[in-house]
Amino acid sequence: RAVPASAQSISTNGANQDVVSMGTIAARQTATHLGHLSEIMAILALSVAQGISLAAAEAAAFSPTARALLSLVRKTSPALDEDRPLSAEITALARVLLDDQAAQDGILTASSPRADPLRKGE
Repeated sequence: RAVPASAQSISTNGANQDVVSMGTIAARQTATHLGHLSEIMAILALSVAQGISLAAAEAAAFSPTARALLSLVRKTSPALDEDRPLSAEITALARVLLDDQAAQDGILTASSPRADPLRKGE
């Protein structure tokens, strides 16, 4: 599905000053991709939380943001002590990570303005 919107567009007016809007196609693709990306973020968050849990003796050495992420993950998913299906936990955590409150708490933002090229002059 990672195809340019132009590949799914039908030319009008003989390709003369083509005015076919690809905005709707791009918006649908973006919505789909955001869902997939939120699940990838959830899997990464679960991995980071598991790593912090395994290094419990050094947990205080982790940054406050990492500890906040651990706390957020543990609200939806307990530590992995034995093999179990994680799909429901991944879905639940993906929803939590997309929530505005997680971003407001600073868990999902980079600590350095230079780390995010989309930030403007903060």
